[in-house]
Amino acid sequence: MTYRTLLVVIVALGALVSAFYVVMHADDPSGGTAHAQVSTPMIALIDPEPPFCVLRNSTRASDRILTITGHDLTAYGDGTLQFLNVTTGLESISFDREVSWQDPRRIWIDMALVAQHLPSDGRLRLRVRIAPGASPGSASAWSEEFILARDLAS
Repeated sequence: MTYRTLLVVIVALGALVSAFYVVMHADDPSGGTAHAQVSTPMIALIDPEPPFCVLRNSTRASDRILTITGHDLTAYGDGTLQFLNVTTGLESISFDREVSWQDPRRIWIDMALVAQHLPSDGRLRLRVRIAPGASPGSASAWSEEFILARDLAS
């Protein structure tokens, strides 16, 4: 095989690969550039579960912690938590800095840090969801209900 024949074969193979690529990505609106698909977080469990309560005014930090477990909880990278008052149907503002986003399967929040932004009722029936900050994507489904109480007497 001569040098010229080898060069023709290489060019022909390059053209064939390019044509194959164009055919494979003809229906791709991104023009063949891959974009990472952001998965939607899924909340599986809330701790503590009713009848137990998260206490907003406890001196013990462990009584104030709401733990959320599930899948892809940190998927957005800049996600936020939002609360839904089950009784009124009103949604809270979004919280991000107050949340410990350390694990994609488990996050937690000290409810004393956000309590001033929630109604001050003795006992609140709430749900929580994870929403994207500036990232594309949709919010997770609302969690099961949990109870936020002012203190043990509530």
